[in-house]
Amino acid sequence: MERVPPAQTQRVIDFIAADLPALLLQAHGRTVQMSDGVQHTVNSLGAATAAVEPDWRTKLLSIITDPTVAYLLLLLGIYFELTSPGFGVPGVAVRSRCCWWPLRCASCASTSAAWCSSWDASGRSRVRA
Repeated sequence: MERVPPAQTQRVIDFIAADLPALLLQAHGRTVQMSDGVQHTVNSLGAATAAVEPDWRTKLLSIITDPTVAYLLLLLGIYFELTSPGFGVPGVAVRSRCCWWPLRCASCASTSAAWCSSWDASGRSRVRA
């Protein structure tokens, strides 16, 4: 007898698939309701799939956000702060801003581009209510 996972009995997930083709096969023919109340039927037979490789920023973030690496970076930062001039909150604030701000900007590039494109050259918003 097949064991049903708790997530499925609690209706957190609808089904489990071993791979992408099995997922598309199970999803085919399902009716889904959108947030505006309109219902659509999924037609996933013969759907094209493409693997997307993560870019360098995503790979870097996956490395430095590993709990072990993040903890070692934190310890290194504390050691550096204790052994250098500028001890205290200002040193931590400046170093964290210098180290993390470029990564934050890189991960938000598409959001920033969309936000910037909503303004014209004179500084007025193109979005009208």
